[in-house]
Amino acid sequence: MIPQKLTLSNFMCYRQPTELDFSDIHLACLTGDNGHGKSALLDAMTWALWGKARARSSDELVSTGERDMSVWFAFSLDDVQYRVLRSRELSGKSGKGSLELQTMWESGWAPLTSPTMRQTQDQINALLRMDYDTFINSAFLVQGRADEFTVKQPAERKQVLSDILGLSFYDRYAEAARLRAREHKREQEGAEARIEVLQEELTKRTTWEEELEAAQAEAASVAASIKAKQTEIERLEAAEKKLVEQRSVLDAVTRTIRDLQEQERTLAEQTSEHRSRAEGAQAILDRKDEITEGYGALVAARHEVAVQTGKLAELRPLAAERSRLDAAIVARRHVYELKSQAEVTELRQRVSRLDELIAEQQARIDRIGGIEGVCPVCEQGLDPQKQAELVAGATDKQAGLTTARAAARAELETLQRQHLEPPCDADLAPDESAALAVLVEQIAAIGYDVADAQQARDRGNKLLAFEEEWISLGKAEATLAEVNRAIEQAKKQQSELARRLQGEAVRRLGLDAEIKQGQEDTVFPLAAAKSRMIELRGNERAVLDTLGALQERLNRLNEQQVKLDKEKAKLTEAAEQHTLYTDLQQAFGPNGVQALIIDAAIPELEVEANALLGRMTEGRMSVQLETQRDTKSGTIRETLDILIADEHGARNYELFSGGEAFRINFAIRIALSKLLARRAGAQLRTLIIDEGFGTQDAMGRTNLVAAINSVAEGFARILVVTHIEELKDAFPVRIDVCKTPRGSQVTINEG
Repeated sequence: MIPQKLTLSNFMCYRQPTELDFSDIHLACLTGDNGHGKSALLDAMTWALWGKARARSSDELVSTGERDMSVWFAFSLDDVQYRVLRSRELSGKSGKGSLELQTMWESGWAPLTSPTMRQTQDQINALLRMDYDTFINSAFLVQGRADEFTVKQPAERKQVLSDILGLSFYDRYAEAARLRAREHKREQEGAEARIEVLQEELTKRTTWEEELEAAQAEAASVAASIKAKQTEIERLEAAEKKLVEQRSVLDAVTRTIRDLQEQERTLAEQTSEHRSRAEGAQAILDRKDEITEGYGALVAARHEVAVQTGKLAELRPLAAERSRLDAAIVARRHVYELKSQAEVTELRQRVSRLDELIAEQQARIDRIGGIEGVCPVCEQGLDPQKQAELVAGATDKQAGLTTARAAARAELETLQRQHLEPPCDADLAPDESAALAVLVEQIAAIGYDVADAQQARDRGNKLLAFEEEWISLGKAEATLAEVNRAIEQAKKQQSELARRLQGEAVRRLGLDAEIKQGQEDTVFPLAAAKSRMIELRGNERAVLDTLGALQERLNRLNEQQVKLDKEKAKLTEAAEQHTLYTDLQQAFGPNGVQALIIDAAIPELEVEANALLGRMTEGRMSVQLETQRDTKSGTIRETLDILIADEHGARNYELFSGGEAFRINFAIRIALSKLLARRAGAQLRTLIIDEGFGTQDAMGRTNLVAAINSVAEGFARILVVTHIEELKDAFPVRIDVCKTPRGSQVTINEG
């Protein structure tokens, strides 16, 4: 990771947007008075990348009085340009932030940001192959924390060295191996438990085989009993079949007896009917004279009715014509009455109108003849002569109206009298009156008497019964002879039926006796045999169920044996896999491959650290790193101890002066940084030193600068923070930091 450009706004003492371009810098120092913001620039880099800095929380990094801040940090990694934007906004009790990751393409910056800040931070960590703690323990000597690595516990130092060497993936391998070992351990334990259950079930084989043999013997005995009972049932069923046939014959005989009895009842009914017919025929013959006399009277009555019917036929057209003439008379009278009423109404209206006109004329005469005559037209006064003329004219007109009214009244009275008594000649025309007289004479000449005709019809109706009796009388003698013959034939048939009924009754008695004996010999024993067969079948099913269950158990035992063999194979495989992954867990763990790699890196780290420490102390001091320590129990323990020696011998780190301690820390940290820079995949080619010169004397500062220059070729970017004036010109590029009322500002000076 090589810094390229840093842009920050409202970050700590940098209130105004500030941009710092590192693209042309290889080795530079950050200078300025204490508190002007040198370390704040380095905090901005770590906060942009990991969200962490020297402050306890991100909200403390916001410029005083401001509500938000943001940092843009661009860097290159493996010749690829990246840019991180992190911002923070104060709102309520807890602020909110945002994080973006971008990369440079031909068309410009392209987003790589994930949906959440946590996921984006994981992307940045994976990209850099390190976290904040690894960075400040190697490539970044944070102000006040130069001894970050030295003062850690041995196990913590070893973990930092493991992170620098990129051994974390071995931890993942070890964890994966541990999980797989635990999984195979569970499989092993499960297989052992299943094997124990299967073995316990297999111990029951002998008992179940003995029970199977006993059940098979019982099944054979039941089968023999069923076979014997089946033979007995077949014999009884054959006898039952014969008994069924006898019952069929008995049913046929019973039906024959019923048929004969029905025929006998039918013959009796027919004989009774024949006797009734004979009695009826004899009764008719006994009334022969009465029927003959009554039939003669019926013939005479019918003749009289025929005569009256002829007269009625002749009378009907004459009566129709008489009805027509009567209707004409009624119609003429009705027309006359309507006409008279209309004329009376008209005359009454005329008289009423004339009365109105006479009254109006009298009113006019009275008006004109008054003391002050007024013209009825113009309503102006009249002179006496004109008044007299108008009165005379009005009087003449009134006399005319009175005469017309009298004439109309006389005409009205005449019409009213005519309406009450219409003239006789208004009924018919003369020719119609003559025709009516002729019709009356013709009707009288026919002599049709309605009463005589009705009496003749009544007598005929009363004698109608004799017509049917007359017909019956002709048939009675033939019927009587026929009925007597039928009665004799029925007597013969009844005798034959009685004989047959007696024979069938005897036959039925014999069949009843045979069937009753057959029921005792067949039906009851067969029912008992079938009941016993049902019982035997139940025993057979129970035995077969027992056999099936035992056989199923033995089959299941065979399957269990197969499962047992498989479980044993699984147990063996699970045990082997558990051992394998347990070994892999140990191999990938801190005391395995990682320890070997660290042991291999320790000599390189010692060489680098001692080279720098020897240059800074003129060969007086050296560092030795030990990875193993003998315990009191005689075993060897993994560790990472730092042994420091000078011309006076080995001493504890705490017994060295501040300047000496810084040179020791500096040498070890630079060695760690170079180790991190050369690590495959990390490519952290940046070194940042934020303190140390103040603890050194003049010779120590000179040696420290020389040491920095000696390792410069191993890094693409080296930034040194100092406020000592005499060191500002010791570096090719100087980045000056100055605090102003508008916030801190930076300038870059070369040479």
